[in-house]
Formats: sequence, structure tokens, C-alpha cells
Amino acid sequence: MLDFAKQAEEIHGTANTEMKKVSLEPAEFELVNFTCYAEAFKKLESISKEKMKSSLITSVQPGRKLVMQSVPTCPVALSFKIRCQDCNQMFADISQYQKHVSHDGKHKQMMNQFFGKAEKAHSHDQPGIRRTLGLYTHILESSKKNQTPVGVPLVVTCFSTHVQEHIYVCFACEDCFTESSLKQHFDSRKHLIHTLLYLNPWRLPFAWKYHLGIEVLRSLALEEEKERGPKQMMMKVLDIPYEMFLPIPSTFVEVLKRLELQHTLLKREG
Repeated sequence: MLDFAKQAEEIHGTANTEMKKVSLEPAEFELVNFTCYAEAFKKLESISKEKMKSSLITSVQPGRKLVMQSVPTCPVALSFKIRCQDCNQMFADISQYQKHVSHDGKHKQMMNQFFGKAEKAHSHDQPGIRRTLGLYTHILESSKKNQTPVGVPLVVTCFSTHVQEHIYVCFACEDCFTESSLKQHFDSRKHLIHTLLYLNPWRLPFAWKYHLGIEVLRSLALEEEKERGPKQMMMKVLDIPYEMFLPIPSTFVEVLKRLELQHTLLKREG
């Protein structure tokens, strides 16, 4: 339906949309009962035919037909890169990122540099928990249904290699949530609105607050992200030492307080 509406807008924008009008003398104006549409139209039609020899009734001419347009079904997740916030380095997929965290000496060096004693206290060769990231899985599953999550670059996935749970920090909503609330957060009206407000509030039309549906909001947000280009399509991941990760923070404010010396990493854009 959104696609049909956009096609109609394009056609309407290129069509001859001259508005018909009737100029009335004061005496004629007094004769028109504007409180009743039917009576007002009947009187104005009569005056138009008498004075301008034309009718107010528009003759509709067949124009361009609205057609169902095919939508590409290739996984949009393929365009999402994964960025290590600790090292400010991009990776094409989850396997490359996992290899980087497990075996790249630079990553361990950066962890020591930014987290100091907390990282060194747990730097012994203990195998971490190898897993995929919940947000990456959510992107893959959603893209197969052609429902790409919006606002992914505004969310930072925080994890520790020795803790099963992840936390997600959304800067658009100023919220913090766990894996169990991941889908609910990204599908929420609140997240869609705050993503648009964060990226470009001018995307929201007049009187948007109570009248825009979920799909309209999603469409507006996707258009904004598309215009920003593929370089913005990234999933941000921050590796945190075990000692700093537990107990798992439950609020946005608590995350910022826990990582007050690492705000640069958490908010890093590039």
C-alpha cells in the first residue's frame, strides 16, 4: 500500500492539477448556502455554467496504471558491517569479528589500553564463550522477511567473552536492554520515532505524534538511512572485561556510569 501511495504521489506531482474556481459577486455570494455541500455545489455549478460556460465537474481521464513492483529479496544483512568499538576496525561478517577478538593481538592490546587493570585481571588464557551476537542474528532473520531493523548503528552491543548474556545500549532511545527484549525494542513505535528524531526530525510530517502507523514510521526511517549511504550500515560491538561487565547493568544511566572512562569507545562513530 505504501508503494501504491508513492506511485500516486509521483503521478499527481507531474499531472496538470489546475484548481477550478468560481468568482462571485457579493450578491451571488449571499445566495450560496455554504453550510450544505450539496446545495453550495449545485448553486456554484449553476453560476459557473451561466458565467463561464463550463462545469465544475471534472472529467477523469485514464492515466498511468499503478502496478505491483517487485521488491529485492536478497538479505539486507549482507550490507551490514561489524565494527569493533575497542579497535575502531570494520569486519565483513560475524566470523571475521570473532576471529579478531580471539586471536588478534591488537584487540588485546587495545583492551589493556582502555580498560587497564580490569582487563589485565582477566587476561589469562581462559577460553571464552564462542557464540553469535543476538542482534546480528536478528538482522539476518528480519532481512529474509524484507523487514530490515532500523536504527542498528545507533545501538551498541556490549559483551564480555566470558559472559553468556549481552546488553544493548540504544542512544536514540537512551535505553538499555538484554537479548530477551531485542526484537520487542526494535519493533517498538518508541524506537522508530526516536530513531527518526535522532537522525532527522524533519522526516516526521506535521501532527505526526499520534497518527503515524508502525509501517509508515519504518518506511521513513529506512529512507533516511538509505540516503545516508552504505558506510552508515554498521553494527557496533564493544568488548568489555569480565570484572566491569558484572553485575549486568539494567539502565542506560547505569551503563554510562559504569563506562564513564570509556565514553569515547561507547559513542565512537568512526
